[in-house]
Amino acid sequence: MEANKEYSPFPFPNTFPSNNSFFILTVTDERELIEELKKHNKEEVKDWYVIHSGPFHCDEVMATIILKYAKLALPSGIIIRTRDEEIIKKGKIVYDIGGISNAKSLRFDHHMKDFKETFDANHDIKLSSCGLVYKYFGKEAVKNILAEWKIVDEKCVEYTYSKVYEDLIMTIDAMDNGINQYPFNIDPRYRINTHLGSRVSRCNPAWNAENGNEMVNIGFKGALKVCEEELLWQLYSQACVLYPAFAIVEKGYKERTKFHPSGQLLYLETACPWGQQLRTLEEADTDPNKKPVLFIIAKNDKEHRVQCIPEKPGNFVCRLYLCEKWRGLRGEELIQASGIPGSVFVHASGYLGIGTSFETVIKMAELSMAEGDSKMTDEV
Repeated sequence: MEANKEYSPFPFPNTFPSNNSFFILTVTDERELIEELKKHNKEEVKDWYVIHSGPFHCDEVMATIILKYAKLALPSGIIIRTRDEEIIKKGKIVYDIGGISNAKSLRFDHHMKDFKETFDANHDIKLSSCGLVYKYFGKEAVKNILAEWKIVDEKCVEYTYSKVYEDLIMTIDAMDNGINQYPFNIDPRYRINTHLGSRVSRCNPAWNAENGNEMVNIGFKGALKVCEEELLWQLYSQACVLYPAFAIVEKGYKERTKFHPSGQLLYLETACPWGQQLRTLEEADTDPNKKPVLFIIAKNDKEHRVQCIPEKPGNFVCRLYLCEKWRGLRGEELIQASGIPGSVFVHASGYLGIGTSFETVIKMAELSMAEGDSKMTDEV
């Protein structure tokens, strides 16, 4: 990478309009709207995209980005932030306000008492305006962005569309609808205040700062940039990083009994991301006699690795750990404790081991399975 070249984790799709091209108005009624349109020579613009006024939230900001990439919301229109019923009725696209959920008429509100729509039968998180827009137009947005990156594989589009919902959109829906991540009687041991919702919220003017409509409109454009970068990063990660790894993990999964008679060691010909892919394969596997995969075996650069499998996504508790007496040891000390020549290192938590050969790390896995070591707590 050139020293002065700005870092970007993905190629930005420059054929789409800039968010700065959007014209944003915050008004209380039609009279004020007419005055503002006249002031800015926008009287002839008929494409109104209507959202609520007041502080903005992650769901309608991300929905705006999705609509842009689905080519439904264009800079030739106006984003109107209001709560006026007459303006709402005249909107071309209305989301997160309006009391109606109907994709055909481009109405995407979720605040009604009887609203219970979810993404599909396999998910039970109620949709927000973001989830609604993504459910009906997200696939088109994904397809358009991937086409910009020269990816036209329909299977990749489907995979990316599904995984971006689970890894990004569902979180936005849950947080906007006030759905706790954990049971209400469990206090988290620490809090994460740098998630997407908090970054969007910080774009609103502070309670004790200048808080006029113009400042909120400027902040909304800043929030559009935050959400756009997150969506594109998630898409790039799924389509260009995780999806190509799926074939490698799938091959290892199908051939795991050939690699080891237990069927519980999964060998990767090339070190690559495997967690999401393995979960997908295991969930699709209908064999009633299947055994859970306990260890990943792979080579990373010059290192041969054995790695444990988390019980659940985002969980630090694994299905089985490497032997307790090896944990935190390395070199000769580890070789003496394990009796395995070529042992190099075992992480203090027991989730990872390194050896000089495949035979070494396979032996580490075999002895750990034989010992049936009890699971560690998450207090490592």
